[in-house]
Amino acid sequence: MSICITGGSSGVGRAVAERFAAPGVDVFVNYHSDDEAAAEAGAAIEAAGGTAHLVKADIGSLEGVQQLVAAVSAEVDRLDQLVHAAAMAVPGELIEIDGDALDAAVRTLLADPARRRSLGRAGRARAMSWSTPEEALDEVRAVYTELAQAASDDRDAPRDLR
Repeated sequence: MSICITGGSSGVGRAVAERFAAPGVDVFVNYHSDDEAAAEAGAAIEAAGGTAHLVKADIGSLEGVQQLVAAVSAEVDRLDQLVHAAAMAVPGELIEIDGDALDAAVRTLLADPARRRSLGRAGRARAMSWSTPEEALDEVRAVYTELAQAASDDRDAPRDLR
């Protein structure tokens, strides 16, 4: 099994990455800039028995998405799950926020059609939204169960997520 988590080096993304870390699971952690946090996430994934793949790429740009897809494709033939947890904080009072910074944050969260098509080619994609790690894990469990049901002809496919 393989899963790619954008924003996987911290917060909800890291919680999802660590939850899916297990023997036989390739966990792709996409991150933008914090090498130390990514290394810590990778170590936690490896400690749980998963195979960590750290991919530094800005998914707020088409080039970054293409870089992420290329990195995943170089390691696995199929991406089973994609969790988009990347976010860009824009600090400050709403009325004083720089327009370019707000635009970049929105682009990260709401990828344009070309980026969505690139990610969709890598595997199955599903839009998800949550505000807590618990909500994220509930949603990911639902997706995982759907994938297991879709793969029911594969006798080795897991049937649920505990």
